[in-house]
Amino acid sequence: MTRLPFIVLYSLNTLLAWRIANRYYGDRHFVWCTPHAHSKSVLPRAMTTPPSSCPLEIAKRLKDDILGNDRHSAIIRQNCDGIMLGADINLKRKVISSQQRQYIYDTVAAAQLPDFSPLLYVIPLAKVIRKLREVPPNERAHSLSWEYQIETLMPDEFDVVEL
Repeated sequence: MTRLPFIVLYSLNTLLAWRIANRYYGDRHFVWCTPHAHSKSVLPRAMTTPPSSCPLEIAKRLKDDILGNDRHSAIIRQNCDGIMLGADINLKRKVISSQQRQYIYDTVAAAQLPDFSPLLYVIPLAKVIRKLREVPPNERAHSLSWEYQIETLMPDEFDVVEL
C-alpha cells in the first residue's frame, strides 16, 4: 500500500457488537474505518467522506435514537443486521458453532436500546497498515471518500472511547 496522508483511523461500533466479538470471536473485531472522525474535521473543499461514514456523526444519530427510545432506528437495525451477518460468516469459517450463532441471534433479538451505546475505535495506522483493505469506490458512501476495512482488529491495535 502506498504511503497514506494520515496517522489515525476511526471506526464506530456499538457496545453490543464489541461484546459479541469479545465473547465469541476471540476479541477479533471487523471494522469499517476512515481517517475522518467527523465531516467537519477537514477543509470543506477537501472533504469527501459523507456524514453517513463519519464515526462521530453516526454516534450522534445513534445516541439520539437511544435517548429518544426509537425502537425503529435504522442505525440500530443496520447494526443488528451486521452482527447477524458476522455470525453467519463466522459460522461458515468455523470460528463459531451453530449453537453459538443461535446465541448471537438470540442476544441481538433480546438487546435493549442501551446495548447499542456507541463506541469510537481510535486505530493508529502504523499498527494496522498491513491489514487495511481499501473499500472499492462503488461500495463507499462517496466514490472519493477514504474508507477501509480491517477484518481482524485485535485489542492491542486500538483504543475504545465510550461516547
